[in-house]
Parts: sequence; C-alpha cells; structure tokens
Amino acid sequence: MLRSRLRDDEAARVAYEATKLLLVAEHADDRVAYTEGKTATVRDILDGGEATGAVTRVLLSATDGERDWTTIGVSANIIEASWRALEESIVYGLLLAAERSADTSAAG
Repeated sequence: MLRSRLRDDEAARVAYEATKLLLVAEHADDRVAYTEGKTATVRDILDGGEATGAVTRVLLSATDGERDWTTIGVSANIIEASWRALEESIVYGLLLAAERSADTSAAG
C-alpha cells in the first residue's frame, strides 16, 4: 500500500524521502528510533484522503407518509457520513412519531 502510494504521489514520495534523510542523520546508529520516527509520516501518507481536507456530505430524504424531511451527514469518510445522515433521519422520525402520539393522546 505504501509503495503504490509513493509511486503515484510525488509529494508523498518527497516527504517520505526527506523524513528518511533527516532520521538517518539523527539516528544513524539507532534502528528503532529511525523506524519510530517514520511512523507519523507513513501514517500521513496512507491516510492521504483525510490529509487533503476533503469532506463528504450525504443528504438523505425520508418520509413517514405524512411529513418529509432531509438530514445531512458530514465526514471525510463516505460510509461514516452516510451513517450519520441515516442516524439523524431515524432520530428525527422517532421524534416526529412521539410528537404525533402525544398530540393524539392529548386530543383523545
């Protein structure tokens, strides 16, 4: 995974190489420190989608047969954004149902 990202992304390749050169200069005799020093850079390269600041917005339209509503989920991850929109929609639908039930009980 790392190898293909470095092959396809010049900025990632430059950052990785610069990190390695710096770590070799600082930790030439300490292999563990060298490896640990690369961890943050490798993580940033592999999590490249989040590093771009890209945000996914998912709009979900729903109805209970009487009312329509739309909820939104926002995240860097499309699955998480979808889940948030779905969760908000279910919660809102349940609140509407509870409100309707309370109105029916008060009227009856």
